[in-house]
Amino acid sequence: MALRQAWRYLLQNHPHDSICGCSIDQVHREMLPRLDQAEQIAELVSERAMQQVTQALNTAQLQDNGTALVVYNPSNWRRSDGLETVLHLAEEEAREFHIVDPTTGQCLPHQVLEISRDVPFEGREDKLNLPRRLEQMKDRMGLRRYEIRREGTTVYLDLAWGVPRTPDDTWDALIADATKQVLGDPSVQHFHLTGKRTAVRIFLANSDLPLLGYRTYVLRPGPAPAVDSTLRAGERQLENESLRVEVANNGTLTITDLASGTVHRGCHLFEHIADAGDEYTFSPAQGATALTSAAAQAQVSLVETGPARATLQIKVDLQLPLGLTAQRRPNRRRVKYPVTSYVSLVPGSRRVEIRTTLTNTAQDHRLRVLFSTGLVAQEVTVDGHFCTLQRPVDPPAGTGWVEQPSRTNHQMAFVDVSDGQRGFALLNRGLPEYEAIREANGQITLALTLLRCVGYLSRPDLLNRPGNAGPGFAAPGAQCPGQHTFHYAIYLHQGTWEQGVLPEAHSFNQPLRATLATKQQGTLPLEQSFLQVEPEQLVVSALKRAEHGQGLILRVYNPTNQAVPARLRWFQPLNAVTEARLDETPLGPATMAADGTFTCTIGAQQVKSFELHRS
Repeated sequence: MALRQAWRYLLQNHPHDSICGCSIDQVHREMLPRLDQAEQIAELVSERAMQQVTQALNTAQLQDNGTALVVYNPSNWRRSDGLETVLHLAEEEAREFHIVDPTTGQCLPHQVLEISRDVPFEGREDKLNLPRRLEQMKDRMGLRRYEIRREGTTVYLDLAWGVPRTPDDTWDALIADATKQVLGDPSVQHFHLTGKRTAVRIFLANSDLPLLGYRTYVLRPGPAPAVDSTLRAGERQLENESLRVEVANNGTLTITDLASGTVHRGCHLFEHIADAGDEYTFSPAQGATALTSAAAQAQVSLVETGPARATLQIKVDLQLPLGLTAQRRPNRRRVKYPVTSYVSLVPGSRRVEIRTTLTNTAQDHRLRVLFSTGLVAQEVTVDGHFCTLQRPVDPPAGTGWVEQPSRTNHQMAFVDVSDGQRGFALLNRGLPEYEAIREANGQITLALTLLRCVGYLSRPDLLNRPGNAGPGFAAPGAQCPGQHTFHYAIYLHQGTWEQGVLPEAHSFNQPLRATLATKQQGTLPLEQSFLQVEPEQLVVSALKRAEHGQGLILRVYNPTNQAVPARLRWFQPLNAVTEARLDETPLGPATMAADGTFTCTIGAQQVKSFELHRS
């Protein structure tokens, strides 16, 4: 029911003029709480699902006194990837620890990013409330340790919250001690309960995690031994075994593929142009010229370094027009427009990840970031809805068209340029607009739109479209004022987009997750893949309970342009597997082998659904 409610909130934001950003400000303001609630519900459901798996792990086989750390891979590809997470530990554990793979005994590269301490609960109550209060807390959180002391007629209970070493043992001991000292002594009138916790934010480098599954590590107290890492960092340079990233004086990036020797220069150039359009259509202002950061003097500093991740901070100050004049021309007044980007590299990765932050103080403009690929191609490949699409780089001439063709297009998780031998993929999180630009030398530059800022729902005076596309209401909120953060990444590869681009793009959008586990007997092993999926071109888009009955619905699609033979295997025995429509209407039994593997052919850009009937 919770997920259904989250979907309801999300779908309420899907009417035509809501989802595409073409309405009045109030409509878009009302969308934000729905998105917020949908995200909160999804996060809670995800956390509960991880807890259920974690509570079933057989961590008793870990032969030490460390704490189990379980890392989850939500995508259907094996991953060597970084993970940023927050662990709640006891104060003494937070000071020094290391993370070990129990199967190999090797330490994993990790970095402590931040340690914070807070007191989520503190209060003084009548002694008779003690049993109810302790039971409430036991249901909500783990307990690492506790202290009890008395001052006058009040007993003080100081709790250190976190995952206990063994389930319920610490809570049971606390309840017994507190009951004896508070309720068992007539002279005690009150208890004072304080719940403290220490949050440690870490970045952890993982390797070869099981697809749609998890792996268990051990967090051990004590200093971490030296860990071999392929990561190297300088004041203006990052390098691992695959890539070298250098920052030029103007803040652009030069990226070298160390295996092939291919060099991509001039990546990550900011571009501004005055926009006299409306919420529907970009239209350059009369007399506007593009302004870029090519002449900027960037401030570059190494803000993070270690065995698991290195990050360069790049600050660029732009000078942008304040907005448009009453005549819809660029204003001569300028505003200072600082942009800060964080460029990160982790060992074992071919992704250069970028996070850009800014405060938008300009109006009536489009802000993009440009990537010079150095490649010549006639088309690009983009991630679409249950498919990949090939689109020509050169737009149609539009001769005689009522509305001129748009040079920008839609993407989901990536746009890729390839000359057949080498490829340059631009990955993104929630940035759906791109443009492929052919330069004078024939090479392709990719433009990623960060902001389009306009003041009207629709206007009749665009240069590239006759008349209004909708009501002519003012929409000052569409100027997108305030703080913004954008996430995107560069992925270099050999061959075409089929050489790993889609797994990289989807992994970039599906971060790894982690949780701590207690020492316990259980039925699940320390490492598990819940579903095997072959070949790797396939994408699992859903795994959910069936709307009717006790089965599970598995949805898989083939984004390529060729049919592929699919092999899928659930980790537990199945009674049967039924092919189904999207509405879960059965179509007939799937072919299943004795070991539970079920097979089928999935056509080009086809979606298939299966209902798994468990034993």
